[in-house]
Order: sequence, then structure tokens, then C-alpha cells
Amino acid sequence: LGFEIGDDFQQECDSFEAEVVPQNLPALLFAAKTVQKPFSTIKGPDVLDLSIEHVNEEIRGSVYASDSRMVNAIDDFPDFQTGAQSITKVQLYLDVHPDDFSEGDPSWEIAFADNGSEAVEESVSFVFPGNNLSLGRHMLFAQATDSDGYRDSVTSVFVEVSTGKRSLHGTSLRGAGSPLP
Repeated sequence: LGFEIGDDFQQECDSFEAEVVPQNLPALLFAAKTVQKPFSTIKGPDVLDLSIEHVNEEIRGSVYASDSRMVNAIDDFPDFQTGAQSITKVQLYLDVHPDDFSEGDPSWEIAFADNGSEAVEESVSFVFPGNNLSLGRHMLFAQATDSDGYRDSVTSVFVEVSTGKRSLHGTSLRGAGSPLP
């Protein structure tokens, strides 16, 4: 996989930072997220938004996943699409990457916000106790699965639990800007 970006061999810094980075960072991050299993991971639904907040000693958040927004149709094969299956579940993991998960590690399978109807796009809300989190930085990982059993690449946010009000702040690893189109 190769990326040719910019319009000059030695791109001007202002142009690079103002145009090249914002236009290409989402694609570069997506490529980095799918590098382990590129041909199966891209078939799974995409977690396009993961947000969290700390409210009254609870961790509250939402996940938006889609199996249709980033579907690629191949030219001359309009019936072939890489996704359009319903999303069957979203799994959350705290402080452990899904590939390293062991029995007993904190994880949650999230119930769908739309009462379980399976669709190609899902908004999923979650609430779990946050009063037992230790102070410091934690990592929350999310992964969606579609009806064909394909899992997407892992999306994650940093969670900072600080002293005082034990406030919780999430920072996405996706980078600046809006979700991928």
C-alpha cells in the first residue's frame, strides 16, 4: 500500500499543514488501524464515533457504527459491495486491547439504543460504574461486529481520571477533524 500525497516533492510547510495533513490523516489512520488483517478488517463495520463522559460516578458514552458509510463499490461490478450487513454487537474493553483480552478483563457487550433491531448503522449508548477506576490514564477500546461475523478495526479513546471531582475526559486517537466520510 502506498500513499502519494501533496503536489510537490518538498511541500511547503503551510500548505502541508493546512491542506495535505487534514485531507490525508483520516486515510493514514485507517490504514494503520487495519494493517494486521487488511482484507478481513475492512469487511467489518466501522466505529465512526466513540465518545465518553463521567457523570455522577458513572461512565456514560455512545458509539456510532456503520457498515454502509465506507462501502466501496468496484467499478464495472456495481453489485459487489464490501459491506451492507447488519451490525450485531459492539464490544467495549477497558485497559485491554481486544486481541489481548483474557477472561476476567473488564469488557461489556453493549445493547443497541434502538431496542435490538439490527441495522447497517447503529447508535449505541452505554453506562457503567466509574467510581472504581483508579486515578490516571485509562484506555477504552470499541469494536463492532456484523451479521457475517466480520469485526472492524479497533477504535479507542484515552480516559483521564483526575483528582478532585474524579473528572473523566476522553481523547480520540482518530486525530483532529470530523469522522471519516
